[in-house]
Order: sequence, then structure tokens, then C-alpha cells
Amino acid sequence: MNYRGGAAPDPDSPMKWHMRNEQHLCKKKESFDKDARVKIKDTTWHHICVTWKNTKGYWQLYLDGQLQISGTDLKKNHQIPASGTVVIGQEQDKVGGGFHITQSFGPGEVTEVNLWSRVLSGDEIATQKANCDIAQAGLVLWWGQFKGHVTGVKIVEP
Repeated sequence: MNYRGGAAPDPDSPMKWHMRNEQHLCKKKESFDKDARVKIKDTTWHHICVTWKNTKGYWQLYLDGQLQISGTDLKKNHQIPASGTVVIGQEQDKVGGGFHITQSFGPGEVTEVNLWSRVLSGDEIATQKANCDIAQAGLVLWWGQFKGHVTGVKIVEP
């Protein structure tokens, strides 16, 4: 997932999380020089959740409802600008563009991407993993909103 926002976005501070074929890594450009790696090289579905609290820069990475790694000072006091563009499966070098095939996700499948304006608790994350019960408080972007704006991929539905 990749987000760039605002009328004049900072090119050095997109919020992004990368998924590679053999591992999941959470990386924030510039102020975050450590990759958080969690191996997921298999053919089963996984639930991944990344949290971030801007006031302290505290971040967490959960895999299948369990906390895997966390840290501090990730863009402390940074504000995510409004009116941005969220792209799933492809890094964007500028708002809504600058795509390169070598920076795309795949092969693989993605579903149920959701964004909140608050940090979810460990219990909420575990509940979502267990039964797909989505916490409503603070939910600002949910999977159904992406479906009308999908391009360049095959949509598979039951």
C-alpha cells in the first residue's frame, strides 16, 4: 500500500508498506532506516496489520493477529495530508502516477484493505483476524470503497 497526499505532497515522505514475494516489510522512507521483516512465504492467506501513532512515532506490525515487531520515532508528530491517493499493489512516485512494473506486487491476491484514523488495539486486530469483524470507530477507508476504482488487475469474486 502506498499513500501520497495533499496538493503539494512531500516527495520524501510517502506513507508506504511494501509486500514482496518472500516477506513482508514495513518501511518508512527517510526517518525510518530499518526494515521490519516477517516471513510469509507460503500459499495461505495472511492477515497483516500495521499501526502507527504520530504523536510518539510508535509503530507495530501484526501478522495473523499476533504482534511481530514494533518500534518508536517513526515520523514523530508527522501529519498525513488529506486529499491524497491510496494505491494498492504498486509504488507511486508522484500522486496517482509514476508507476514502474518492477515496483508492483505479485503474483498474489489482496483483499479487505482498511484504514483507520486511530490505532487499533491488539484485541481489535486479533478479532478482525479471527472473524473479519471490522472495527467501525475511526474507520475512514474500507475495502468496498476501493472496488469502484480498480484498474490494471483482474477482480476475482465468489
